[in-house]
Amino acid sequence: GDNKLYALAIGPGLTYYVGASKMRTEYKGAAYPYFGGFFTYGSLSDEDDKIADIIQFGGKAGVLYMLSESVGADFGAKFQRDSWKGNGADESVSGMTIQFGIGISAFIY
Repeated sequence: GDNKLYALAIGPGLTYYVGASKMRTEYKGAAYPYFGGFFTYGSLSDEDDKIADIIQFGGKAGVLYMLSESVGADFGAKFQRDSWKGNGADESVSGMTIQFGIGISAFIY
């Protein structure tokens, strides 16, 4: 249809990479297990009005395999708790999301 939805969320996240060290001189080919947590707050709206406030928090874990000195292939899982409260509604809707993914991570240092 012609209906458009817009979502914007922002929040902090913290990830710890096991075995990462400033003393290391060669990163390419290394594998780093990792775990972390995050919290986001945002809103969902359509063309006419705000629809819902969104709160998300959870954790993630996986392995990062370094393809070069600053780019790695990321294999992980994310566990997320969602809470949505509609505009003008007294009730909120909440649930749990589990995601598995493969991606690319790049580091600037």
